[in-house]
Amino acid sequence: MEHFFSDIPSVVTVDSDLGRAQRLMDALRSFRRETKVEVLDSLDSAHRELFNGEYTAVVLAPIFPEEELKAFIDSGRKTFGGQDCAFVLLVEEGDQNEDTLALGMLAGVNGFLFSPFSAEGVSNVFQLAAKLKAQRIESAQKAEIADALRAAKGQLDLISAALHASTDLAIDNNEMESLKRALRACLEKNPELFYRMMVGSFIWETKEAPPTKSLAYRGGSARVKKIIAERAKRALSSSKG
Repeated sequence: MEHFFSDIPSVVTVDSDLGRAQRLMDALRSFRRETKVEVLDSLDSAHRELFNGEYTAVVLAPIFPEEELKAFIDSGRKTFGGQDCAFVLLVEEGDQNEDTLALGMLAGVNGFLFSPFSAEGVSNVFQLAAKLKAQRIESAQKAEIADALRAAKGQLDLISAALHASTDLAIDNNEMESLKRALRACLEKNPELFYRMMVGSFIWETKEAPPTKSLAYRGGSARVKKIIAERAKRALSSSKG
């Protein structure tokens, strides 16, 4: 599946060779004229820049030692501007060998941009950045959905235990409303992912027999998968407004 960067790209290039940096800038802007390019000559300057804005890619000239590149990339990914970045190593035509590629891989780059710069090479950088951003967003959404479903199952455990013991259960309305909002927010952000995780979370494994005397709610059988999904969808829809 291809990913395309729809926003205006912004690129930091770290290179002390101004002529090479200019050629890269021209290539980037020939692909996307509105591309914003920041040319810096040191890793320290680039690291500071990643705190000041959000960037699509950081293109690194192969002029830095492996240890410095790795430290920069590791710390850069933790910044606001670098969390979705594609960190790319620039490779000159005469340096396209195993040593240069090994340098980039050991330093932790996401990809390479080979000289002479081409429209395809630049396009690959932007597609790589879009893919990395999509993966990070989905990972965050998975964690958010998992937390919400875990809370929902916890509430069902309490209800199941109360029903089993034939006792009254005091329901915290504020907590239930908060849970409904959390589930609805997850649904609205990524419906397909939400239903996939929800259905998987509320189904027994096929080898496991349904519990007979357990106080914990452990979900329905695979046979009711569709029913569960539809009921949850209706419940969340009716709670809007």
